[in-house]
Amino acid sequence: MARRHLWRPDLELPPSVRWLPAERWHWRVPGLVGAIVAAFGRPNNGGRLSGVELIHVNVDGRPILDRPKADGGIPKRNHGSLEGAVCVLGLTGRGGANVAEGLADALALAARLPGRAVCMGGTAGFRSPTLAAWLAQNAGPHGRVWADLDESGAGLAAARALASAVKVNGAWASIEHVGAGDDPGAAGASFNTLDDEELRVYTADLEHEGLPGWEAARVASTILTH
Repeated sequence: MARRHLWRPDLELPPSVRWLPAERWHWRVPGLVGAIVAAFGRPNNGGRLSGVELIHVNVDGRPILDRPKADGGIPKRNHGSLEGAVCVLGLTGRGGANVAEGLADALALAARLPGRAVCMGGTAGFRSPTLAAWLAQNAGPHGRVWADLDESGAGLAAARALASAVKVNGAWASIEHVGAGDDPGAAGASFNTLDDEELRVYTADLEHEGLPGWEAARVASTILTH
């Protein structure tokens, strides 16, 4: 995550994202160091887990097969069900919600913007009526749908469909895109250096307002960056 500028290495990750070392499973693939684990749950389901996505990476943070290709290896593997589910990074609705296709995009957004980031697990989630209705209720004052500007145009079409569905449900959503790269996860630049004391004080203030430490530090770092 640090090498790809997806998350500040000195900040705690949201509880919906964890790390699984490669030695935890029996496959031995050259270059595989572990998997980033993202927890998904269906909206309005009491916070219960519906599935997890394992994103297998090498030492540079790049995708790698989780087992030999001949044995059905893939870089991303789902366990349980991700259909109609979301992975949410952040608790606060300050600044609305930022919606993205994949986890790398959501991490990059949550590390730079104070609003929560929502990972839909691919473009299929962008076309779910249930998710559009949930976003309309939980996006805060302004929802932002971050389009993946791939050559096929499928990412932008999916983003437009979701933004329109959110508006049908009585909320507002804009379509956003980054100025470099084809998605937020690919375009992230290195993070600015923050003043440690200023970050500590601001984090403490947000904790006093009721935010847990990890979320207070995330929000404080995004606001102080700007």
